[in-house]
Parts: sequence; C-alpha cells; structure tokens
Amino acid sequence: MMDYTNKFLRYMLRRISTRATLYTEMVTANTIVHCSPSELPRFLELPDGGCQPTVLQVGGADPELLRRAAAIAAPWAYDAINLNCGCPSDRVAGAG
Repeated sequence: MMDYTNKFLRYMLRRISTRATLYTEMVTANTIVHCSPSELPRFLELPDGGCQPTVLQVGGADPELLRRAAAIAAPWAYDAINLNCGCPSDRVAGAG
C-alpha cells in the first residue's frame, strides 16, 4: 500500500506480531534500476532487527526492468519479491 506500509509502520506492526508477513510499499522497478547506489537504502533498507518475514513489492510492466530490479534487490535480505504488474492506482494505471 503506497504511502502506508513504510518502514515505520512495519516496525510497529512487527512489535505487535513476530509471525506476520509484512509487505513493503510498492517501489517501481524503474526507481530501483535507475536510482544511484547511494539512494538504494532509501527504498530497500529494512529497519534494525530485520523485520522478517518481509516481502518487497516491485511494480512495473517491463519484464527486463523487473528482472534487473529483482537482481538489485536480491542482496537486501527480503524473504520474497512480489512483482506487481497491474495496479488500479490512478498514479500508476495511466502509465501503461
């Protein structure tokens, strides 16, 4: 959920339940692939303590861009990567 499941909310939810699987805000594949390496922690870093299990949500429509984003995100220790290839958000749906 964009603008809701940020690292601060996930940190609080993890204190409520250590067993729940938490999902990140959706990050576009374009953002992960094209941001500078120094900016990656802003989008991919998990809070101290790991907050596992956590799933990274990556959005996009280009399979090659999604593959590259997943490869970049792989070392960040997420339990899974969820590829979101269709989104009802007006901010996203209009982009194809």
